Amino acid sequence: MDNTMILLRLLYGILGCCVGSFLCLCAYRLPRDMSILWPGSHCDHCCHALGVGDLVPLVSYMLHRGRCRYCGAVVPPRYFWRELETGILFVLLGWQLQPGLELLARFLLVSSLLLTSWLDAEEHMIYQVVLGFSAMGILLQHYVVGSSPVYAAAGALAVGAFLGLIYRFHKKGMGLGDVAFGALLGLWLGPARGLGCIFLAALLALLYVLGRMGCGDREACYREIPFSPFLVLSALMLSYGAEALPWLHPEVPSLCFLGLAPVASIKEQVRKLLQKRNFFQLKDFLVLSLAGRQADLLEFVRTEEQLRLTRIGHVSAAREAASEDQALFWTQRLQELYARKGFQAKNVIVVLPWEDSQLRLLALPGLKGREQLEAARWEILQELPYEPGTFELAVQEVERDSGNTVAAAVQAHKLSLLRQLAVSLGWHLYKLEPAVTSWGRWLAQEPAAFCLTGSLEQPVLTAYVRGCPVFTELLPGGLEAAERINTLCGLWETALHWEENRALYLFAPQIWPQELISQLSHPIRWLHGELKIRLADYYDQDKAAHISNWPELWGAALPAAGTGPVFRPGTLAERWRLWSPGLGKAAVVLTAASCFLAFSYKTAAQRQWQASAQGSRQLQGWADCWQQWTKREQAIRIRSSVVNQSGQKNMSWAGFFVLLGRMVPADCWVTRITQDKQGKGLTGLHLAGSTLHKDSALQLVQRLKQHPMIGEAKLEKLQQEGQNQTAGFNIFLTVKGGEFRGS
Repeated sequence: MDNTMILLRLLYGILGCCVGSFLCLCAYRLPRDMSILWPGSHCDHCCHALGVGDLVPLVSYMLHRGRCRYCGAVVPPRYFWRELETGILFVLLGWQLQPGLELLARFLLVSSLLLTSWLDAEEHMIYQVVLGFSAMGILLQHYVVGSSPVYAAAGALAVGAFLGLIYRFHKKGMGLGDVAFGALLGLWLGPARGLGCIFLAALLALLYVLGRMGCGDREACYREIPFSPFLVLSALMLSYGAEALPWLHPEVPSLCFLGLAPVASIKEQVRKLLQKRNFFQLKDFLVLSLAGRQADLLEFVRTEEQLRLTRIGHVSAAREAASEDQALFWTQRLQELYARKGFQAKNVIVVLPWEDSQLRLLALPGLKGREQLEAARWEILQELPYEPGTFELAVQEVERDSGNTVAAAVQAHKLSLLRQLAVSLGWHLYKLEPAVTSWGRWLAQEPAAFCLTGSLEQPVLTAYVRGCPVFTELLPGGLEAAERINTLCGLWETALHWEENRALYLFAPQIWPQELISQLSHPIRWLHGELKIRLADYYDQDKAAHISNWPELWGAALPAAGTGPVFRPGTLAERWRLWSPGLGKAAVVLTAASCFLAFSYKTAAQRQWQASAQGSRQLQGWADCWQQWTKREQAIRIRSSVVNQSGQKNMSWAGFFVLLGRMVPADCWVTRITQDKQGKGLTGLHLAGSTLHKDSALQLVQRLKQHPMIGEAKLEKLQQEGQNQTAGFNIFLTVKGGEFRGS
């Protein structure tokens, strides 16, 4: 590492610390609706303005020992760690990039993401203004890199829809701000890494909660935690982790769904799974080769055990049709062949002759998808005999992360002819691939090998890396080709850094004379088609020998994927016609499943609503009873309080006689008054009467006993008088409080 790089990274760190200090100011002022520009930085405790020496990131905090220089108040240590965090991230982001617009976009994006996570951690809120700056950084980065806007929009839609469903059915588990922030991360990362970011963030949040519980915080699993800090951490790991920390992405298939593996690894694992389970593979299909005045048509049927060749057809023309009539010419002949031989399949794979394609090996490190295709188009333009705009290009990466890409170019009018031919015949065009790609399917398991194909008059030598062609050349015919084969194999082994004497594979031993084989310096291995493809019982095993180009026709039927450049159907209508039967069935199944789930959900919701309504009615009855009981208890407490207060007071004569006037008959009279022991106060009265019935007199005594102001009511005498059912009675009364007061 030279001094310039060291100085540059040091500047990145200083810039990051300064930006972190500004972000801390924004994190403090935004929740309080304060301006981030005015007033200047000051102490939150004493409001003293801070000088230049007080604002040096990290250094000022350490010199003042985490306190204000003017009032001695403690400065929260999170400001120090946030400045350090931002500085380290800026150094890591600029580790692999030179100063430029892309690095500026990274700095802007990461700064806004950090501010979002800090605000959410403190306030449990995501601010729209900060999301706006994040969106600006993401769009600027996509513009600089040249990413596909469709891929970015698909990522935003996928992640936003996933989090939106969670918010829809479980609002307590996530806020609407998390949904918007997740959609923004999907716009940045794309659909695959965006969803991986969600799962990885959930895993990190789970580990955080488990760690808190392990440290003694038993209530951590019941406490709300902000989700955006974990989203930011996982997004940074997936997006920039491979550049700064190459060991971050383990090649573990089981962790792909968590986002711990790069997108290429996820695609590779999915491809292997689909290939192993035979998903989306054609069950019956045709393989067509159209070269000059000859056309070969084969029909294959794929079963669970093997691949069977069921029909073979060949047609040749006495003359070659004019270019404007070729589609009609071959449509008629292939239609006749299709009907005469009894072909039934509708899906077709077209194999392009070797001479119709141009193959080039390009060095395009770090590019994927559309970027790789556009770069290959410019790189190969000077090497092709075609005019710009007159050819189509297909690319295939030789090995993952190798930086080498194979590009195959075919003239556009030839591909257009084949596509038009498929439409005219009512076939579903599955793919078009050069012959070198079809040959490579036989060698998909070989790390490095050579293959000699063609005929003795026109031999073709090709070098393969796990079935992907890297070099190919047409050799001079005859026995003189052996010397050229030995020379090219040695040169290509040196150029590709292979070990010496790699195996040389050949097809059809009957077309290669023993004199040629004996002159070859590399080990010879023969490829036999019957080991991978079985002919129908009504065909002879030697039937393939009558087809000169059977290696590419049979190879196109093999299920190996990713072995070489392939041209897909050119128009959306052709792709739709190819996949419409399967998509139609899938749509029917999904529609039926959706209807069933919707009906089940509606039924369950109605039942739950009815149960809730019934429970509410029951609770309403209990609530009314509770209110009545509460009112009754309150009235009893009030009455008891009044009784207690009045019982502590002495009753006056007037009050007592008013009480007697309301409760006893008017003809009752006082016969005697009792005094206390000192003879100073009156303590009781003796009442007498004779106008009440016996039962009425007893009830009068009971009423007097129950009155709160009367302490004692005792019936001293009850005697019936005469025949009028009346009784004479004497009652002794005392009051609560001990004695009467007043005159």
